Amino acid sequence: MSELAPALLFLLLAVFFPLLDLIALGLTYSAGATLTDLQADKAALFAATQANSDAGPVKSSVVSAWTQTGIGAFAHLVEPPATQISYPITNGVQYVVVSTSITANPFLTIPFIPGVPGLSAPMTFTFSSKRVLEDPSNAGK
Repeated sequence: MSELAPALLFLLLAVFFPLLDLIALGLTYSAGATLTDLQADKAALFAATQANSDAGPVKSSVVSAWTQTGIGAFAHLVEPPATQISYPITNGVQYVVVSTSITANPFLTIPFIPGVPGLSAPMTFTFSSKRVLEDPSNAGK
């Protein structure tokens, strides 16, 4: 019975807190995937100059709405998301491809496991989403 307290302490430190970080990491991953899908949906509707603008609807409006509400509010980002937009043509069909990178801090920093991304160091995720362009002439505008 005397080994119960050290065993519980070990389980708390070595299992529970890292598990909380991994759960939060999964939520951050799904938040980033949701952001990229929202940006791709918006980029398919606008001209390339509007979509690529830093103050435009894809890189600014969607990101600010995402960070202020819903699941994006719970992502502990190091810096704002970085978004790249391209317009490839495949088999005669014009697409828009949105690639977004987010760097998130861990939910709880575990001090006794240094330098592990997601547990004691920030972790970077890169997402990519592809949509058919609504108006193919928007790629050149």
